[in-house]
Parts: sequence; C-alpha cells; structure tokens
Amino acid sequence: MAFEIHESPPPNKNLDIPPTSDPVDSYELYRARAAYMQAVHDHPGMWVSATLEDVRPGTTDKSPTATRRHLKGLARAINRGHYPFSGQHAYRCVVRDNIIYTRLIPGEEMYNNGPTNP
Repeated sequence: MAFEIHESPPPNKNLDIPPTSDPVDSYELYRARAAYMQAVHDHPGMWVSATLEDVRPGTTDKSPTATRRHLKGLARAINRGHYPFSGQHAYRCVVRDNIIYTRLIPGEEMYNNGPTNP
C-alpha cells in the first residue's frame, strides 16, 4: 500500500462558504439570555416564553428547522444548569412550536412533588 506525503493538508472546503448571517456579538447574546433569566426569576413557578430572536438576537433569518434546533440546544443547556441558568435554582425548559418556555421551579415543589410537565 502506497501512502502519499503532503507539505500541508488540503484546504477545508467549508471555509470557502460565506456565513449566512452576521455572527452574534457575545455580549449582546449574554445580555439577551440574562434578561430572559431575570424574567424567569421575576415569575417563579410560571412559564416564561421567548422566541429565538429574544434569546439569540440577530438570527431571524433561520429556517423553522434551524430555529427549532437552536432552541432545543438552548433548552438542553438550561435544563442542565449551564450559565447563566446555573447556581442554586432548578429550571424546567421545553420547546413548543419554535417558542422556548422556561420555568423556575419553586423550592417547595422541587423537594415535594418534583417538576411538572406542561
């Protein structure tokens, strides 16, 4: 079997594809998610809804499938307690019809009955 030797690997074809939208500013993304978390904390026990544009500004041009994929990824991160939804609190997050719903689980419910599904 003959192996080929190269000075460098071939270029990545994906690098030649221009981005479909402008990248989201990380500070703007943090502010949007922190504002959503604050709204969830302001209404403990209630489901707070948001669209993709609310929690990830600048991504309105996504297809419905891409929107759902982004929201489900965010919902998994919230359910696992990733920043900024980390700390002493427990959250329940679901996605329905390309809208994300998040709920701060009150302490008494968390220790007595467990979280309820919508």
